[in-house]
Amino acid sequence: MRVGLVHGTTFDLANCEMNFPIRAGGARARGLDYLAIDALHMMNTVDAEPADQLAWDEKALAYMDASTQEEAKKWEGSLRNNLGYAHHLAGRYDEALVQFRLSLAAHERNGRAANVRIAHWMIARTLRLQGKVQEAIAIQLRLEREWNEAGDPDPYVYEELEKLYRDAGNADLAEAYAAKLRASRPAQ
Repeated sequence: MRVGLVHGTTFDLANCEMNFPIRAGGARARGLDYLAIDALHMMNTVDAEPADQLAWDEKALAYMDASTQEEAKKWEGSLRNNLGYAHHLAGRYDEALVQFRLSLAAHERNGRAANVRIAHWMIARTLRLQGKVQEAIAIQLRLEREWNEAGDPDPYVYEELEKLYRDAGNADLAEAYAAKLRASRPAQ
């Protein structure tokens, strides 16, 4: 069961910084830890500052850790991803990589292949930003194969491979992936 947001899906940003914590409190009072964590994790969409995002993510993670409810534990992959992304935004790539790897492990435990691939993508992008281009290329090429085999080619992989091959000094492969990226997007 998922309880709708206070203002539906329109995201009344002027008020949701108040409403998400209220929703978390209501869920907590009813013993719905999964929904309380959901509300706390939504604060990322409201607070744009990485330090604020980290604070909300850490609060949600602590709530999840304290919960005895199995459904609440399913949030770990998403929460770790959010923590990693907040570190990424702050330029702390080593800390981001730790969280993205923890996110990967959580998604592997949950067994959702698409989430596992996304976690690998986050790791590879972070490796690129750390200058570990060859390691990142290897991961992205594997992801390209896996997404293609799943029948759902991922344009974000093409975009990363373009950047990686440019960083590696291989203009021909970079342009080949730029072309794949352009072809994967609908004409506007």
